[in-house]
Amino acid sequence: MIYFTLTVICGPIDLICFLASIKDYAGGQTPYADTTLLVSSLAMLTIDVFYLSWMYSLSHRVPPYVSAGVAKAAFGMMGYMYDALGEKLKS
Repeated sequence: MIYFTLTVICGPIDLICFLASIKDYAGGQTPYADTTLLVSSLAMLTIDVFYLSWMYSLSHRVPPYVSAGVAKAAFGMMGYMYDALGEKLKS
């Protein structure tokens, strides 16, 4: 749950950093610092989007009885997944 919350909070911040680095690109200072800032902010934004899309795709790749457990496990709540899979394995 903590990683998801931090991703949701940091996603807009990464977008703002990316847009600010595009706006200030090569504005009279050395271009190497601008390029590094642009690439690093793009990498962080890509990681945010990839993580959120990966979590969304989890519900489509697993059977329905596991879907809710996997989604909650991705948010950091493993208890529900252990219970759901434990009941399926026992029967």
